[in-house]
Amino acid sequence: MKKENAVIFGVTGVVVAAVLIGGGIYMKTERDRNLNADTASVAADSNRAEEVQKAVFLAEDSGLWYLGDLEHGNIYVTHTPSDTLYDENGNAIDPSEIKKGDFLQVEGDGIMLNSYPGQYPGISRIMRISGGTEADAEKFDEELSQILPEKDPSEIPFLNLCYTQPNAQVAAMATQGGYTWSYVDEDVNGQNVVADSAFILEWTELNDLNIENDEGKTDLELVFSEEPDSVTAERWPAEDRGQNFGNGYPEGESVSVEHAESWSIPGAEAGYIYEVDAVFENGTVSYGFEVKK
Repeated sequence: MKKENAVIFGVTGVVVAAVLIGGGIYMKTERDRNLNADTASVAADSNRAEEVQKAVFLAEDSGLWYLGDLEHGNIYVTHTPSDTLYDENGNAIDPSEIKKGDFLQVEGDGIMLNSYPGQYPGISRIMRISGGTEADAEKFDEELSQILPEKDPSEIPFLNLCYTQPNAQVAAMATQGGYTWSYVDEDVNGQNVVADSAFILEWTELNDLNIENDEGKTDLELVFSEEPDSVTAERWPAEDRGQNFGNGYPEGESVSVEHAESWSIPGAEAGYIYEVDAVFENGTVSYGFEVKK
């Protein structure tokens, strides 16, 4: 989304949501920002013994699992497991096989981030165990409804970027740019919102992804808070950011976006600024981020 005379709108999805629609979505996006910002720094110490906890599965939302701690009676979140989830017999299973009320044995480094709800990024293994029912999860429903309020139709979807580092699964929130959004409000009136964005190399805010492997590349999973209909991406050399574009904006390089179980950019490379454009049922949204090594 590129307009020469647009007002710069390079702000994160958290700020946009807080300003436009108030506190309901703020809690949700702030939760994700806290989790994403600290994930890389709390990779498990290899000398630390694994801790085992018992939890009940409550819900999945935007790439996060909400679990009820059966020992302490509180809710915490972790990233939806990919290759660390097993059934009662130790067989790997898909997250879609876990239902509300399932009892889980959670193994990890025991480091819970100090936030609300608690955040546990250092989980190494989750095993489903028998005995759980929806009734076991219902005692957490009131608190969960405060953490996950009913979706506001004016809410602009945000984008989390998930990737693997040598010692951790990492996530970061992409910076939200311009968008167009249509919805029906509580008075059954149609609303149309347009927020222009500057050219991405002129954004004043742009979140970073830091790649620590030797190649300086990583497969990047795109986790949207709402499923888009289509996704495209372009990139520019990071060194071009902030240049004088008096003679016109440089062409971006098209980036491959794959869609299987989720959207992804294979081989995202350090030294580039990426723009992701997503088309939703209610409109289009632009996101940006820089990959660094």
